[in-house]
Amino acid sequence: MKAEDIARIPVWQLANPESCLLAMWWVPTQPEEALLVVKAWGFRADDHEGLHMETMW
Repeated sequence: MKAEDIARIPVWQLANPESCLLAMWWVPTQPEEALLVVKAWGFRADDHEGLHMETMW
């Protein structure tokens, strides 16, 4: 799916951005697409300072 298609999924009908947290994974090459979805769903992007993620292959 394209980011624009994902952004049209009516998440706002199921989740209130004022009272819930959106935990979202995206690939490093597509931060703009991820932010497009976050904003379309009514959430705001925040930094993840203090969040440590490690990928094990």
